[in-house]
Amino acid sequence: NSKKDFGGVQMVFMGDLYQLMPVAEDEDWEKLKGVYESSYFFSSKVFRQMKCPMLELKKVYRQTNSDFVDLLNDVRRGRVTPSEMEMLTKRYQKTEPEDDQTIRLTTHNYRARKYNQERLESLTTPIEEYKAYIEGYFPPEDYPTRYVLELRKGARVMFIRNDNLHRYVNGSLGTVCCAEEGYISVKLDTGNTISVERCLWEKLQYRVDKKTKTIVTSVLGTFKQYPLKLAW
Repeated sequence: NSKKDFGGVQMVFMGDLYQLMPVAEDEDWEKLKGVYESSYFFSSKVFRQMKCPMLELKKVYRQTNSDFVDLLNDVRRGRVTPSEMEMLTKRYQKTEPEDDQTIRLTTHNYRARKYNQERLESLTTPIEEYKAYIEGYFPPEDYPTRYVLELRKGARVMFIRNDNLHRYVNGSLGTVCCAEEGYISVKLDTGNTISVERCLWEKLQYRVDKKTKTIVTSVLGTFKQYPLKLAW
């Protein structure tokens, strides 16, 4: 019952303001835009009251090439130099590659879905549908992949989670070798062909046990489906 910011609990907030801006659904923003200047956290009233100390993390761990790191930083700041633009231009291909192993990037999910569906329908192999198994509470907006997954032999797919047996990781690409009732096999771009099993996702809820002062986790629902998405 504290009236302090965040109930007096010490908080740490992490984020990158150079990334995509926060997503505010149109319906929600219509109600909020009269109260807040933007959907960024720094427009919240509580943040302005807090006088929160700011720390910037500057060391890059994912890349070791200093020229590439400088390029990435300049792109995110909007200060690309002529030499960096030349570096990018050299890697630009004006013609689309004919092989399917080059993935196509789009700006919106609906465009990706439309392109993937068109490519799937262009195949002549038999189509197979795989329905997910859902138990309890698991809302559609949280589905990790399609409720009804449509696949054909020859379809390009991406794995959407890591494999406990280390055969693939989240983001691994491959081509469907077999799509039959109750069975899917995929040839990974790395060369290995594997049979794919369904995976289980859990919708979790967290609460504080007032007696033990510990966080207790409970499962609200589950979603079981093959960990694949179309990925042309």
